[in-house]
Amino acid sequence: VMVISHEPKFLNKICTDIMAYVDKKLEYTPGDFTAFAAKKGLTKEQIDAMLSGNLSFDTNTADEDGEEGAAAGAPPPVTGPPKLSFPIPGAMEGVKSGSRAVLEAKNLSFRYSVDKDYLIYDANLKLSLNSRVAICGRNGCGKSTLMTLLCSESSP
Repeated sequence: VMVISHEPKFLNKICTDIMAYVDKKLEYTPGDFTAFAAKKGLTKEQIDAMLSGNLSFDTNTADEDGEEGAAAGAPPPVTGPPKLSFPIPGAMEGVKSGSRAVLEAKNLSFRYSVDKDYLIYDANLKLSLNSRVAICGRNGCGKSTLMTLLCSESSP
C-alpha cells in the first residue's frame, strides 16, 4: 500500500518506509515518519512547512549567474510511462478468499462537531484482498479522515 498524507500520526501508525522526492529521484527511508524526520534532522517548523507543501528537499545547484547548474552529466530523460511494481499481497489469517470483504462500512458519516458540515456522509464501502483503491480529492475533503476512521483511530 502506498499512502500520501499530511498527517504525521497517521503515517507513524501505518508506514514501514517513507519515500521522499529529492532531486528528481525517490529517496527511501526505512521506518515511520518520526524516523524519517530524525534522519533528515528536521525541526518542528520544517516538518510543518513540509507537510503544508512549503519545504523542498531538492538541492539548489545555482551557478554565479543564479541559473540552475547544467545537466551535462545528467542521464537523458526517461521516455514512456513510468513503471511501478508492487508486491502481490500475501494471505491474511482467517481469510480464504480474495473476494471476501475484510473491511466494510455501512452508512458511515463523520463531522468534527455539530456546528460543522459532514466530511463523510452516508458512505458505504467494502474492501477485499483483491481490492485496489485510490482515495482522491482536494485538500481538506476528508481523505485522511476516512483513513483514520477505517484504521479505528477515530470513531464515527
